[in-house]
Amino acid sequence: MKKVLAAVAVAIAAVFAVPTAAAAVEPGYEDAPVVGNGGSATVSAGSRAEVVLNGGWAPGSPVTITIPGDVTFVATTTVTAAADGTAAFAARFGTPGTYSGTATGGFTFSITAVAAPTDGGMPVTGVDATPYLWLGGGLAAVGIALVVTFIAVRRQASAKVDA
Repeated sequence: MKKVLAAVAVAIAAVFAVPTAAAAVEPGYEDAPVVGNGGSATVSAGSRAEVVLNGGWAPGSPVTITIPGDVTFVATTTVTAAADGTAAFAARFGTPGTYSGTATGGFTFSITAVAAPTDGGMPVTGVDATPYLWLGGGLAAVGIALVVTFIAVRRQASAKVDA
């Protein structure tokens, strides 16, 4: 009985381990665009966008960012410069178009917000799970077959001993 339980445990572990391992190596979202003085970046309109400004500010200094138009900053318009002299911010650009912005020290930049594709469906943000479902179902079937086989062999061996 211990062998049967061990086989079932291995089959169950394999079913859950494969999709978990595949999800662990899935790439994340693209890195935020880095914009130099006078540079530009492209983001999706209506969704949260992170942008890094490469302005050479003193580490720890406050950097005030101004972008007129249909822009909602996620946290604040004043951020703290990082150790490498960059300043990152997150905002939602409401409508498609080009937004001109400024930051502390005469830093200028532009952000072009483009409309999301209108294919009528949800955007693809994850992994296609179909192969993993087939693999999981196949492993579950193998596990069930092993359990049935072990039980049948054990009954046959028990029947021979009784005879």
